[in-house]
Amino acid sequence: MRKLLAALLCCLFVLSACQSNGGNQTESGDNGQVAQGNDILTGFNDYYDVQKVEWSDFIGKTEIETDKKYLTEGVGCAKTTFLYTAENSQEGADIILAKNPSVIFRTAVFGANVSDLHDIKTFNIDIFNANDRTIDVLFYVEILGGQSVASSYYTLYPNALNTLSFDTKSQFFGDNTTTRQFVLTFYDQGKYENDNMVLYFDNCFVVKGNKEVATAGTLLSFTSEDSVDSVMTSTLSGKPAISCFYTKENVFDREGCLKAIMRDGIKDVYDVTAETIGYRINLHKSTFKNGTGKGFSTSVYNDSFSDKYVTLNVVTGNVTKTERILAKSKAKTQLKIESEVEFTGVSAIYIGIENWNIISKDVLYFSDIVKLV
Repeated sequence: MRKLLAALLCCLFVLSACQSNGGNQTESGDNGQVAQGNDILTGFNDYYDVQKVEWSDFIGKTEIETDKKYLTEGVGCAKTTFLYTAENSQEGADIILAKNPSVIFRTAVFGANVSDLHDIKTFNIDIFNANDRTIDVLFYVEILGGQSVASSYYTLYPNALNTLSFDTKSQFFGDNTTTRQFVLTFYDQGKYENDNMVLYFDNCFVVKGNKEVATAGTLLSFTSEDSVDSVMTSTLSGKPAISCFYTKENVFDREGCLKAIMRDGIKDVYDVTAETIGYRINLHKSTFKNGTGKGFSTSVYNDSFSDKYVTLNVVTGNVTKTERILAKSKAKTQLKIESEVEFTGVSAIYIGIENWNIISKDVLYFSDIVKLV
């Protein structure tokens, strides 16, 4: 890691004329201008703007591009070439190909006004994908203490300007939730057949404010895009690689459900313990605000090629009640907790998914989360 970063810092920075999933995306930069009242992180207009960002886990170079084809604001953008061939690294091509490059925005660089996650609705950036193939980009927020939250992803359209807006899930956090960094990680399935990947970055800013979630009672029904406001993905450590979004697919004999896409993003920290087993899907507190019940349930369809352990968890004070099932590959399985629950005393409800056997990309679907009465 240090070797890669050192090599990257030695790269040439040339000042020259030189499907959307989980959020909002367009192929043009028509709305790329920053509205008044939002906070610009960097416009990538010059070398000093580029230095504000940490470029991690790849060999390559970044240069300032002024061709208006790639700009959405200002006078320049960052053209970054990610190199995959062995001659560009002493460690060999296999080491390069094993990594997924990241672009990191540390809040300590940008000031206190972007450090409280409770006050940030969205993280926004324009990326021109100058390749003849799609590229997946995963976003997540790391808060103080190392927990990674609010991960979501886009598929970048090829040879097009992609205007991205990532939901930071501010409604899940109280005041003074310190944000350590915003991270973009890139998954290029074509890296084994191509020598490089070229992306142009411009117009990075955050939208301030806190999103409100309507009280949902004790039933979370996945019937629209708004229902995803009530769920947030997280991991306790490491780089998350899970994103949840609403899909109209008819998986459970009805249009609409929650789709979770998981990538092999944690090579060195797996989080595979009885308590966490990998990735989490957290429910917003509004979904279990009032009343009592005899438990709750959901159904899981495992659309991947390996079986997955999935848990349903209710946290009351220092006690966590967990039900664990084996979700068989290409099969539907019911997951439920059957015990009296006083919802006013519940502090958290979440779904846990093991991730140790994710090879490239796995998909799980979840039906409505229903209160048992």
